[in-house]
Amino acid sequence: MSIGADSQAQQQQQQQQCESSSSTSSTSTSTRTHRFRVARPAQAFQTAIESGELQLHDADETDVDFVLHSFDSALPYLLSIGSEAQWGTLPFSAKPDVVALFTQQVQQSWTTYTAAVARGKEEENAGPGWYRVVILEVRLTNTNTNTKWRRVAAMCVGCGIPDYVPLATIAQPDRDIHDFVYLKSFIVDRRSGTLARGSGAKLVPHAVQLAQSLAKKTLWVDCWKGNRDKLISYYESLGFEQLKPNPVFEVPDKHGKGLPWTGCLLKMSAATTQ
Repeated sequence: MSIGADSQAQQQQQQQQCESSSSTSSTSTSTRTHRFRVARPAQAFQTAIESGELQLHDADETDVDFVLHSFDSALPYLLSIGSEAQWGTLPFSAKPDVVALFTQQVQQSWTTYTAAVARGKEEENAGPGWYRVVILEVRLTNTNTNTKWRRVAAMCVGCGIPDYVPLATIAQPDRDIHDFVYLKSFIVDRRSGTLARGSGAKLVPHAVQLAQSLAKKTLWVDCWKGNRDKLISYYESLGFEQLKPNPVFEVPDKHGKGLPWTGCLLKMSAATTQ
């Protein structure tokens, strides 16, 4: 869905969709309102907090720190279920290269997003430099006059293939045409407990909408193939299917020296998925 053609009203409509679109969903205990928001780099985040534009729980944690700490929060759980090889055991916030990568992705995402708002539509023929980092938030019920939101999950989508994915895994035409969006990272903040329930079922359709707004036909993702393929099954439950004929690839030392990592590449049609 594009930001719009020419009119200011159309621009505002798409900005609402990408920056703060809301939806209501039911759980076993309550009805909660969710929204998507484009992640902001530190300075833009601080400005929005100080101006009151953003009313957030834990507002002292920037969006980049939220993403890093969300990954950190998952590590004890992965260890408890025998999936420590998925991301290793060292906190993401303690890895300078990972901190730099996420910081760069959020900055590039914000740059492309604000440029899209300014020109009234998403970038056509977006290439490997295009990113969008999206935060999923839940509205908190409280007695204050100001509505506060809590960040519960995040994802980063881009139009390039990650360096660790062997090119041989992907057919040459697919690599050349660039008619895909790649789900580069997806994380649920385990600190938020049940508030984050169902985050994947909300973020993945939003990623498909972003792909459609860029006129891309496919959404790709890779994940760890381990612990009886549980993560693969999870992505398949969201609508992905394994890339044929051979979606499996190896990445030596992906999350630390001597830590083998086997990945699986999956895809979803962005043309037909709602």
